[in-house]
Amino acid sequence: CDFCRSEFEDEYHFVLICPRYQQLRAKYIKKYYWKKPSMYKFIQLLCVNNVRELCNLGKFLHHEFKLHVD
Repeated sequence: CDFCRSEFEDEYHFVLICPRYQQLRAKYIKKYYWKKPSMYKFIQLLCVNNVRELCNLGKFLHHEFKLHVD
């Protein structure tokens, strides 16, 4: 990860771990997923059926990608 310099930046790290995106994560993703993250919770998040949670995940990713490329 270019920000952390300590972990490999994969999708799991990008969405649930990296401190660079903590404010966005807290705004758009339920605390259940990121408070004590796990691969199981990450998969649950990606497979969510709740429309609101899915839209919030999309918003999070949109804003996160904008920050990532800057």
